[in-house]
Amino acid sequence: MKENKTFNALIARGFDSNLANILIGKGYTVIKLQNEKEDTLKELGIDEKLITVLFEKRPPIPEETVNKLLYESKRTCCICRDNSKSIIIHHIEEWYISHNHNEENLVILCLQHHDEAHTKRKLSLNLSKDNILASKKRWTEEVKSLDRKVILNLVLIPNYSHWDYFNHNRIFELYIQNNISNSNFKTTSQVKNLHLINELGTFSLDKVPNYMHLYHFGNGYLKYNYMSELFYAILQKLPFIDITDKFTKNNIKSLIQVGTYIAIQAGFYFKQEKKDLFRKGYYEKRGIKIEFIIDPYECTSVSSYCCHISGHKTATVIALIKSIIEDKKQLLITVSCLSIGCNMRKHIYNENRDINLMIGNNLYEEDYDE
Repeated sequence: MKENKTFNALIARGFDSNLANILIGKGYTVIKLQNEKEDTLKELGIDEKLITVLFEKRPPIPEETVNKLLYESKRTCCICRDNSKSIIIHHIEEWYISHNHNEENLVILCLQHHDEAHTKRKLSLNLSKDNILASKKRWTEEVKSLDRKVILNLVLIPNYSHWDYFNHNRIFELYIQNNISNSNFKTTSQVKNLHLINELGTFSLDKVPNYMHLYHFGNGYLKYNYMSELFYAILQKLPFIDITDKFTKNNIKSLIQVGTYIAIQAGFYFKQEKKDLFRKGYYEKRGIKIEFIIDPYECTSVSSYCCHISGHKTATVIALIKSIIEDKKQLLITVSCLSIGCNMRKHIYNENRDINLMIGNNLYEEDYDE
């Protein structure tokens, strides 16, 4: 975590990512660099321009802005999209003219395209501002789709893609709002013929006496498969952020706000509230807590009701941010949970974390919570 802060602090001051990582590897922080002599800094590969920036009163780019830029660009130049290249934050309207650190005036470029952006031909720049802005917009939109692909891949893997809970009312709202058609669902004709759905493609949530949950009857499996198809169609359109690998206060504050949809796979705790039948779910790590309340009546099976959404379980959760409250000790995020899956395949971030722990690399050690 300390390394991430130092990396962001250096990037915010105009260092490229390779040089930042080299300096971090040698144990340097911004403060330690500022305490070195100019000759030493040059020996470290820091040119005179960066040395000036390191000591001048010019404010660095705010850390939340740096986090957002790195996430939205996938730490990759928006022109060449080559993730093997060192990157740098470029001011579209140069700082000495604009004094503007706003996200709209910043873009991630590789060193080659950063040089081109500053290289003037007789009549124009090699990379015009309009070209850079257009490339940034296209790349940002593409990167946004990557979170969706990661989660959709978890959902589609055979034998791993069982949802244990659906928030039916909220999902039906999204289904109608997004004008999704159920005509191509494999189960639509069957659930229609059995009168399990109405003309809109939704169904009633009235509780049936003596039944433990919504799917506890003969055709429950058809209802479940219909809901799975419907929710998958929604996920393909839903603009959500996968925060599984971004669970730090700086990332959370940079990337999400009230009204943002999120996905996360983590070790959640589930417990029944004493006053009623509702069940509380929460995940807490690094001074951040995500919590929600669900009606277990909407669990998709007896196993889900009794076992999966109970105690401490690794769960894949899709949710809508309802509130974010921060005090000195904790960042509390309350969400409206759309779905919970406790038997999904491991997220690639969690797989990599486990591999690193097995081979003795403690890079992910503080993330381990299961």
